[in-house]
This record gives sequence, C-alpha cells and structure tokens, in this order.
Amino acid sequence: MEKGNRQVVVSALQFACTDDVPTNLATAERLVRASHAKGANIILIQKSWNKSLLHSMWKCRDLVQKTRELLLPMGH
Repeated sequence: MEKGNRQVVVSALQFACTDDVPTNLATAERLVRASHAKGANIILIQKSWNKSLLHSMWKCRDLVQKTRELLLPMGH
C-alpha cells in the first residue's frame, strides 16, 4: 500500500436478539471482536440489535459506554 493510503475493511453484523440484555451484549462483543480480529476497522451493528436497551435511555447510555470500552483498547 502506498504511503498515505489506508485500507478500509467493513463488517456488518446481523444476529438474533433475545430479551436477555447480558446475552445480547455478550453476542455483540463476541462478533465485534471477531470482526476486528479479521481486519475490520468499521463495524456496523444492526439498528435494533437490542430492543430492550433501545427502550431505555439509561440503558442506551450504558450501551454507548460499553461500545467505547470495546473499541478504545482496539485503537479506534
């Protein structure tokens, strides 16, 4: 790759969700980590991946924090 060029690898996640928030978080984390390990530097999670989280603003804030915790150690 020439200097200044950057390779972009996109991963789009799709998985069955449950009403169990910890299970959904664990599934999302596992898939994000697997995508990153395969070289993805943009990872898209489905819009309604955790409906029970989306219905609660407090839990949405927790989701944002969890996402930051997952991505910051990966250098993103």
